[in-house]
Amino acid sequence: MRQKTVKMETKRRNGRRYGAMLLGMLAVLLMLSTTAFASEKSDGARMKKVLKYFKAGNYELAEQYGSSLPKYASEKCVKNMPAKMKKAYRKVLKSYKPKVAYTIGESKFYNSVMAYYLTDVDNDGKAELMITYGSGVNANFYIYRYTSGKAVKVYDGYISSNRTLHAYPKHKGFIYHDAIQGGENLVVETLKGSSLKSKDYGHRMAYPYLTLGLELDGHSSYSTAKHRYVLDYSPLK
Repeated sequence: MRQKTVKMETKRRNGRRYGAMLLGMLAVLLMLSTTAFASEKSDGARMKKVLKYFKAGNYELAEQYGSSLPKYASEKCVKNMPAKMKKAYRKVLKSYKPKVAYTIGESKFYNSVMAYYLTDVDNDGKAELMITYGSGVNANFYIYRYTSGKAVKVYDGYISSNRTLHAYPKHKGFIYHDAIQGGENLVVETLKGSSLKSKDYGHRMAYPYLTLGLELDGHSSYSTAKHRYVLDYSPLK
């Protein structure tokens, strides 16, 4: 009888300990989620300051806020992409095959996917897929949205390849930072239906260029051996 009582008491203690562990894990997950949200909100506020001061011509303050941002954007919707969405986007990327753009001697140079970006540009809580395809200064630019289990193209246009793309506060578009030949400009691009609406935040002739964080990772590198870009598919696996 005593042995049975001891066993029951041990089970109760183990149950309480296991319950406490679960509560602790839930608390940590909640804290991380809250911290990520707060960080994203704080980063968005600083990015707005960058745009405000750059447009006003106060480049020193724009630089202070721009350099204080994390180098790359980190979005909850990208981290939480479901497997079916990843598969659909991966399928789209692999449909853009490299094609010979021009030949120099015996070397062939290719048009290919130069970069792809995952970000929420329409504030629907889901990551869109943005693709640049080409080989030179100007590239084709496409945006896909995951809808009803499929990746659907919602924008088809062009973009300069001499630029970086950055997350815009509250997922209401993205920022286009064009910097070349001693000049730079900032533009906010907003997706409206099947069109991109541009809002210019100023241009200046200066070097070094503005340091701007929250960059969208292009997940690619250029292969001099293959004469084309090579993609990193790991975010979509």
